[in-house]
Amino acid sequence: MSYDSSLAEGGSIVYEPIMSRSKKVRFYIPTTKDGAEDVVDEVVIRLSNLFGGATTLPAKGAYVMNDGELVREEVTLVESFHTDMKTADLTQVALQIKDALNEEAVAFEVEQIESAFV
Repeated sequence: MSYDSSLAEGGSIVYEPIMSRSKKVRFYIPTTKDGAEDVVDEVVIRLSNLFGGATTLPAKGAYVMNDGELVREEVTLVESFHTDMKTADLTQVALQIKDALNEEAVAFEVEQIESAFV
């Protein structure tokens, strides 16, 4: 772990983290079907093993199905920082989620970010 440190007024040490470029991946996992909790757990474990950790967040989503019906549902967002996973590998994770939950589609996003851990 890298950081710069210096003394502030009064002699206390001030740490300034060194920012690093990475990517954040986020999967949107529908949680209204049986087995969804297991799927969320599998994705958390997989991302944690690959990248050292993962975070889950509850959310509400809506989308229009192929037949035109508007569907609103609870979802769990599972996200992790990474530097080297290929989009094709992330797509495979999304396809596994889609198949396991028998969904029309599952979304994921990749965002270029700067991050630091202190």
